[in-house]
Amino acid sequence: LRYAAQSLMAPLSSMALVSNAFFATYLLGEKLHFEKDLPPMLMIGMGNVITVLSANHRGYKQLSLTEFSFLVQRGPFQLYLCMVSIGVVLLVLLRQRYADQVARAGGREFANQLLVAKVGLFHAAAGCVLCVHSVFLSKASMLILAEATDNLRQPALIGVLSGWIGLGALWVYTLNRLLGEYDALFIVPVIEVVWSLQSMIGGGIFFEEFAAISPGRLMCFLLGVAVNISGVWLLSRRHDRRQKSAE
Repeated sequence: LRYAAQSLMAPLSSMALVSNAFFATYLLGEKLHFEKDLPPMLMIGMGNVITVLSANHRGYKQLSLTEFSFLVQRGPFQLYLCMVSIGVVLLVLLRQRYADQVARAGGREFANQLLVAKVGLFHAAAGCVLCVHSVFLSKASMLILAEATDNLRQPALIGVLSGWIGLGALWVYTLNRLLGEYDALFIVPVIEVVWSLQSMIGGGIFFEEFAAISPGRLMCFLLGVAVNISGVWLLSRRHDRRQKSAE
C-alpha cells in the first residue's frame, strides 16, 4: 500500500476467490459446480484485471499531517463521506427488512434461500462499505510515519491509528459472522468484489488517484466495475439455483 496507488492494489485481493473455491470445496464440503459457478468467477477476475490496467499506477510516497488534513477537508472527499454514510444506512435498513421477512417465514431453514442470500448480500455490503476505510487509514498512517517518525507523538496521527484499529476490529467481527452464517462460495466473492471496488473508489478520491486518468482509461475503469457487478449478481443466484434443484 505504501509504494503503489490504493486503486491499483485493491483488486489484487481477488486472488482470494480462487483459493476460497478450493478451500471451501475440499475442506468445508461445500459444492462447486464449475459449469455454473466458474463463469461468474471469471467475470469477477476479468473485471478486476480491467480496473487494474486502467487505474493510476502512481501514488504518494510520504504524507505530512498537514497534507493529510488538506485531503480530508477537500470537497470531493467530504461529498464522498456523505454518500458513504447514506449508503451504509440504506444497506443496513435493507438488510433488516429482509431479515424480518426471514424471521416471519420461520427462520433461515424455512425461508426462501434467495431471501436469505439477500440478507447476507446487504450485510456484507454494509460492512465492506464502512470498514474498507481502514485501508486508506492504514495507508495514510504508513505515509505519515514515512514522512517523519516523530509524527507518532502527534494526537492527529493517534486519531488516525485509532480509527484504523477500530474499523479493523469491527471488520473482523463482521467477517466472522458472515462466514459463520452463509455459504463461503457465495459470501466471499461478494465481500471481495464490494471491498475491492469501494477501496478503489475511496482511495482514488482521497489520494487523488483519478486526477491523472484520461477519459479512455476512465471508461475502461467503469467497464471493469460493470463486469465485476455482473459477476457478483450471477454468482449470488447460485442460492436460487440450489433451492430449485432441491425442489
